[in-house]
Amino acid sequence: MTNFEALNAIPIASVCAALGMKVATNGRARCPMPEHEDRDPSFSLRQATNTFKCFACGEWGGVIDLVMKVERLDLVRAVCWLGERFGSEVRPRQAVRAAAIRARPLTQPKIAVEPAYFPDTEIFSWLMTRCPLRASGRSYLEGRGFSGAIIARFEIGQVDDRAAIFREACARFDLARLERCGLVSTGRYGPFLAYPSDFLLFPFMDQGGIRYVQGRNLKDGKARRWANLSKLAPPAYNLDALTSDASTILICEGVTDVLSAVELGQTAIGLLGANSKVEPSVIARLKGFNVIVVGDADDAGQAFARALVARLGSHGITAMTRRPPDGANDLNAYLLQRRSNVQ
Repeated sequence: MTNFEALNAIPIASVCAALGMKVATNGRARCPMPEHEDRDPSFSLRQATNTFKCFACGEWGGVIDLVMKVERLDLVRAVCWLGERFGSEVRPRQAVRAAAIRARPLTQPKIAVEPAYFPDTEIFSWLMTRCPLRASGRSYLEGRGFSGAIIARFEIGQVDDRAAIFREACARFDLARLERCGLVSTGRYGPFLAYPSDFLLFPFMDQGGIRYVQGRNLKDGKARRWANLSKLAPPAYNLDALTSDASTILICEGVTDVLSAVELGQTAIGLLGANSKVEPSVIARLKGFNVIVVGDADDAGQAFARALVARLGSHGITAMTRRPPDGANDLNAYLLQRRSNVQ
């Protein structure tokens, strides 16, 4: 059994969870393909074959195919993505030890060399200027407990019309440049903007420039919640906090927990999800701070916190873990509890 077979044998439902998908008990979900805005669940998992199929857009395949299509990665990057998240949990269907599978070198296929992908602060700045926050987005953010001051401070924007922004971007910038920074991808139906209509936009600021932009769906539940730039690894959120004179800094999971921490009077940066890795440059900038890692209250969040504390410790940075207060699952839930108690 090759490593590709072992990775394709990872339970596809677990991979869907790692991708942030909400799958019903019957295996149905809204299609996660970036270019497919699935209003009704048309995506189905086939447990018997460990595969997926969308009956609306026609996409289908196995575990590696799913990661390649949803995260918009090439084969090698998709294999690395799976290896980082499931390397210690691979259970191939034949009786092969997981440790032996991990130790076996990957046979890298011959693929075309792709152009480099990198942030483009000019394009990202244009996008945020073009996409001011709308009333629906402000109402959503206020419902999550965020004040007008925090909303303005973090310069949150919102997509109005995906197709119109795509046309304007292509008229202003070269298509290849838009693709290199991840704002535009080419899918089954041609090139498209990374963010669907109505999504919130969170710029990742660092020393006066925008390094990344993450999108957030206003609809909670089973719909696709987050949209990211194609093939561009997200940095930590709110890196400007590392230039503050605070003595203590929190490291949280995700954008909304950072906003919640700041709303609660804390200094914080955020990593995108429990499987995120902190960049070496960020580790260097953390020296001198008292570091507190606040993971979500679930098992994945606590594992994230412990692993990050261990990694920081290996670089000489003393850090400690802390659960969200008062039994809340995350810092935003705690913020909402505080708001409710005040009322």
